[in-house]
Amino acid sequence: MDVRVYLAVFKQRRGQLQIRCGLTLRHIGRSAALAAVLIAAGVIVYLTPLLLPLLPGAVCMLMSLVIEPVFREYTAEQDSESGDAWYNE
Repeated sequence: MDVRVYLAVFKQRRGQLQIRCGLTLRHIGRSAALAAVLIAAGVIVYLTPLLLPLLPGAVCMLMSLVIEPVFREYTAEQDSESGDAWYNE
């Protein structure tokens, strides 16, 4: 296949990449924590492959706990009546 096909599928605007890099650098501690969770999961799978069926769920839960405050910071403020009560805590 032609490389241009892949580039067309994954083409991004210039501003989107800058925003993503800015968010990563602005929350560098959380980005490092996400990388540490992934590295730890890789080491655990390498040492004990029997945990492979359970590990993706645990990794997703830990990563969502780390990244949720960032999403909460950038989502629009909503009335507590219109949204879910647990999210607006």
